[in-house]
Formats: sequence, structure tokens, C-alpha cells
Amino acid sequence: MFDSVFSADQLVRIPGGSVPVRITHGPSREYFTGIGFPLIRDWLYLSPVDEPSGEFPDLGTVRPELDEFIDIPGGAKEWLLVGHLGPDLLLLDGATGRVHAIVNGSDEITPVHESLQELGFFLYVMQRERALFYGPYEDTDESEDVRGAIDLVRAELAAAGPDAFTGPGASWPRLLREFKDEWVEYAPAGSGPQAGTSYPGEHNWWAPRTCPEPARRCDRGHK
Repeated sequence: MFDSVFSADQLVRIPGGSVPVRITHGPSREYFTGIGFPLIRDWLYLSPVDEPSGEFPDLGTVRPELDEFIDIPGGAKEWLLVGHLGPDLLLLDGATGRVHAIVNGSDEITPVHESLQELGFFLYVMQRERALFYGPYEDTDESEDVRGAIDLVRAELAAAGPDAFTGPGASWPRLLREFKDEWVEYAPAGSGPQAGTSYPGEHNWWAPRTCPEPARRCDRGHK
């Protein structure tokens, strides 16, 4: 699936000898070597490493002050950072394979994915449907159609990983809602104060690298 939506230079896969030894969960080790991590600048997801030999920092390094504020789960300081989802941290429990999130600036650790494979499926779907999130198309009113399509993406992801859509401030529903709300505000026939203007691209972590087809949609100066 990854190979169908990412090019070879948009993925970083980790040789077996470079997989952190603290990852004892077999399927997680296989994910590091066989599936890997998307490596795209200004995308929704940010990989913690940019080369196969890169080191994955742990929670104790990324947030050393955390245990001063909350009673963190046992062994959590050893969990590895496996990416940023927008402004949120994604952490892997190397013993169980579960992925947890720390929402931007908070002190709460929340389970978000049963496995790296589940996270990978979410990233695959978001890349597959990336054109939905580029913003309103020039001289058209497709706001309702695209917002409905975003709802379908949400339903697909929720069916694949329901835990990702539970809990206060959960990352995935919040991020998808932000995309959908921007369509309300900036769509050509929208009702918001910016209706009729070009999409502002305020999420610098989702700037498209190339314009979608057809060419009439290339209205934001991307080459």
C-alpha cells in the first residue's frame, strides 16, 4: 500500500541491525524494516528520522519533565518517538506494539493505535486521498462534495482504528475536523468571512508539493 502512494525517496526503512533493541514486539520490528516511515516535508505526518541509520528518541528524552506532572505508565520513558501527527507526538511501546499520543502541549498520554500497522494504514489513506485536502478548486463550488468526501475518509479510518477516535482531544478527529471546517470558511460559495478567496494553506504541515490535475486547479502558486 505504501509503495502505491509514496515513491521510494519518500520512505525511510530501517535495516534490521539499526532497529532499536528495546523494540521486542516482533510485528513492530518487521514494520521498521519492511514498511517504514513516510518522509515528506510539510506533510501531516513528520518522521522522527530522515535516514535509515537515524536514532529514534524516547519519551524520556523528548519530554523529560513529564513525570513531574503526571503519573506516567510504567516503562513509558522508554517508549520511542515514531513521528509527529500535526503538532502531536506519537510514541511506540516497544514491548506491546501499541502507539500512544501526547496531544500538542498537554501532559496526557492517550492510546491511539493498536499497532504501527494500523497507524500506517491511516497514513496510507490520507496520502491516497491527499487531493481532498488541497483546498477549494478555482472557479468551482465543490465545498459540500469535498466535505462529504472527508466524512467518508473519517468513516473508513474509524472502522479500521476506532480507538483513534475516542478520548478527549483525540488527534485524528480534531485534525479531520479542522480540514473540514476550512472548507466551510474558504470555499468559493461558503458562508465564512473568507468566502470566495483563495485557500490560505494555514497548515504548513500539509502543503502539497505538486498540483493535482487538471491544471485549472493549480491556483495557489505550486509548481
